[in-house]
Amino acid sequence: MRVDLPQIQVNPLTRNTRFCGAIVLGSLLYRNVLTVKRT
Repeated sequence: MRVDLPQIQVNPLTRNTRFCGAIVLGSLLYRNVLTVKRT
């Protein structure tokens, strides 16, 4: 029981962190492309 609970709690956390990380990286790349096109 104690082993199953951490796994259930870790899985959604890792998915959320990866999803947020992808959004942050995507936004940074998008801004970099915009700045490059403007200059």
